[in-house]
Amino acid sequence: PPVAAKADAAKGETSAAVVETLICSGQGEPLYNAHCADVSGRAERLKRIAAHAAELAQMLPLGNFDRLELQFADGRAIAQARADRLVFVRTAYPPATS
Repeated sequence: PPVAAKADAAKGETSAAVVETLICSGQGEPLYNAHCADVSGRAERLKRIAAHAAELAQMLPLGNFDRLELQFADGRAIAQARADRLVFVRTAYPPATS
Protein backbone atom coordinates (compact mmCIF):
# COMPACT_ATOMS: atom_id res chain seq x y z
CA PRO A 1 0.00 0.00 0.00
CA PRO A 2 1.06 3.58 -0.44
CA VAL A 3 3.00 5.24 2.35
CA ALA A 4 0.01 7.45 3.26
CA ALA A 5 -2.23 4.38 3.64
CA LYS A 6 0.36 2.72 5.88
CA ALA A 7 0.60 5.88 7.99
CA ASP A 8 -3.20 6.04 8.29
CA ALA A 9 -3.30 2.39 9.31
CA ALA A 10 -0.64 3.03 11.95
CA LYS A 11 -2.86 5.79 13.39
CA GLY A 12 -5.82 3.40 13.45
CA GLU A 13 -7.51 5.02 10.46
CA THR A 14 -8.48 3.00 7.45
CA SER A 15 -8.97 3.99 3.87
CA ALA A 16 -9.79 0.55 2.49
CA ALA A 17 -13.12 -0.08 0.77
CA VAL A 18 -15.11 -3.31 0.74
CA VAL A 19 -15.11 -4.53 -2.86
CA GLU A 20 -16.62 -8.01 -2.50
CA THR A 21 -18.84 -9.73 0.07
CA LEU A 22 -20.35 -13.20 -0.01
CA ILE A 23 -22.36 -14.84 2.76
CA CYS A 24 -23.61 -18.39 2.26
CA SER A 25 -25.36 -21.02 4.34
CA GLY A 26 -23.18 -23.81 5.70
CA GLN A 27 -24.12 -25.85 2.63
CA GLY A 28 -22.93 -23.10 0.26
CA GLU A 29 -26.32 -21.60 -0.69
CA PRO A 30 -25.83 -17.87 -1.32
CA LEU A 31 -27.65 -15.68 1.21
CA TYR A 32 -26.02 -12.34 0.34
CA ASN A 33 -23.80 -11.37 -2.58
CA ALA A 34 -22.26 -7.98 -3.29
CA HIS A 35 -19.97 -7.84 -6.33
CA CYS A 36 -18.84 -11.48 -6.19
CA ALA A 37 -18.10 -12.51 -9.77
CA ASP A 38 -17.95 -16.29 -9.10
CA VAL A 39 -20.36 -17.16 -6.28
CA SER A 40 -20.21 -20.94 -6.69
CA GLY A 41 -16.42 -20.89 -6.99
CA ARG A 42 -16.05 -18.81 -3.84
CA ALA A 43 -18.47 -21.03 -1.92
CA GLU A 44 -16.58 -24.16 -2.98
CA ARG A 45 -13.28 -22.57 -2.00
CA LEU A 46 -14.69 -21.69 1.44
CA LYS A 47 -15.85 -25.29 1.92
CA ARG A 48 -12.38 -26.55 0.95
CA ILE A 49 -10.77 -24.14 3.44
CA ALA A 50 -13.03 -25.53 6.19
CA ALA A 51 -12.18 -29.12 5.19
CA HIS A 52 -8.44 -28.41 5.22
CA ALA A 53 -8.75 -26.68 8.61
CA ALA A 54 -10.55 -29.76 9.99
CA GLU A 55 -7.78 -32.03 8.66
CA LEU A 56 -5.13 -29.82 10.21
CA ALA A 57 -6.98 -29.84 13.54
CA GLN A 58 -6.72 -33.65 13.54
CA MET A 59 -2.92 -33.45 13.18
CA LEU A 60 -2.05 -30.48 15.39
CA PRO A 61 -3.58 -29.12 18.59
CA LEU A 62 -4.24 -25.65 17.18
CA GLY A 63 -7.78 -25.17 18.48
CA ASN A 64 -10.86 -24.36 16.43
CA PHE A 65 -10.51 -22.68 13.06
CA ASP A 66 -11.77 -19.11 13.25
CA ARG A 67 -10.83 -17.42 9.99
CA LEU A 68 -8.30 -17.16 7.22
CA GLU A 69 -6.87 -13.70 6.59
CA LEU A 70 -5.11 -12.99 3.30
CA GLN A 71 -2.98 -9.93 2.63
CA PHE A 72 -2.59 -8.72 -0.97
CA ALA A 73 -0.60 -5.85 -2.44
CA ASP A 74 -3.83 -3.92 -3.09
CA GLY A 75 -5.91 -4.99 -0.07
CA ARG A 76 -6.89 -8.01 1.99
CA ALA A 77 -9.53 -10.70 2.34
CA ILE A 78 -11.06 -12.58 5.23
CA ALA A 79 -12.68 -16.00 4.88
CA GLN A 80 -14.71 -17.60 7.66
CA ALA A 81 -16.15 -21.08 7.37
CA ARG A 82 -18.48 -22.33 10.10
CA ALA A 83 -21.00 -25.17 10.12
CA ASP A 84 -23.87 -22.72 9.70
CA ARG A 85 -22.28 -20.10 7.43
CA LEU A 86 -19.52 -19.31 4.94
CA VAL A 87 -18.32 -15.69 4.74
CA PHE A 88 -15.89 -14.00 2.37
CA VAL A 89 -15.05 -10.28 2.45
CA ARG A 90 -12.41 -8.59 0.29
CA THR A 91 -11.22 -5.02 0.70
CA ALA A 92 -8.97 -2.86 -1.48
CA TYR A 93 -6.91 0.23 -0.84
CA PRO A 94 -7.59 3.21 -3.06
CA PRO A 95 -5.03 3.81 -5.83
CA ALA A 96 -1.99 5.80 -4.73
CA THR A 97 -2.06 9.49 -5.54
CA SER A 98 0.99 11.66 -5.97
